[in-house]
Amino acid sequence: SLQDGVIEKHFHLPYKSSIATSAWLASSLSELGRFDEAIELARQGVADGEAAGHAYSITAASCGLGIAYLRRGDPAQVIPVVERAAALTRSGDFAALSAWITAMLGSAYAMQGKLHEALLLLEEGAARMAAMQVRISEASVIAALGEVCLLSGQRTRAAGHAEHALKIARDRQERGYEAWALRLAGEIAAGGGKAEVGAAIGAFGEALAITEALGMRPLHAHCSLGLGRVHRRTGGIEAARAHLTTALALYREMDMRHWLPQAEAAAEGLVDAA
Repeated sequence: SLQDGVIEKHFHLPYKSSIATSAWLASSLSELGRFDEAIELARQGVADGEAAGHAYSITAASCGLGIAYLRRGDPAQVIPVVERAAALTRSGDFAALSAWITAMLGSAYAMQGKLHEALLLLEEGAARMAAMQVRISEASVIAALGEVCLLSGQRTRAAGHAEHALKIARDRQERGYEAWALRLAGEIAAGGGKAEVGAAIGAFGEALAITEALGMRPLHAHCSLGLGRVHRRTGGIEAARAHLTTALALYREMDMRHWLPQAEAAAEGLVDAA
């Protein structure tokens, strides 16, 4: 709806409203798995910010572009975009954006296996958000921190972050972030003993219900992979086959190559490779 002369206005905000709107739209499209649209839109936002010579607007648009690449699972694309944005935040008072960017960079490093660096960056991002009382995306950043803790073998810390993220998301009625926190809770429980199998299936199931209601297809794929792994390990072969078939189809359809080998390994012997 931002057209003609309105598109150039700031509306008393520190960035051009049209560019900020494109960044949020790109983020929303990414959660739906519409990555090509999200990337094209965010790139245009970055170009518009560059044409205007407006550092804050470039940084805001870069957040949208970084999220699109991050959700698709392309750290090689995320890192240069976010590192440039991080450099721009040092040129002005971009405190809130700086916290998001720091956390995003941490998540990208985690995908490359740089867990120590990822943990430090996500801890820094989460701490900045708490100190500045930045509420937007706080639950998402805490969940991302919990995921890196889990990957680092810090299961107790991961569980604490999952619980914290879930409480924030539910208190603020942020259903999308609630689903991400539930998926993390499922992954944590899935790594436990037999007594936690029910908790894992329950958490993944709750997350899956939200993804279906909101159309969050990338997260749907992750939850299906998690459920498939749990059912396969516990002997639920038919359930495992169904969930892993869904995960494989979604990852391939959305070109989410980072997680495809994991899904293929989990589905080996159960699902056709085609």
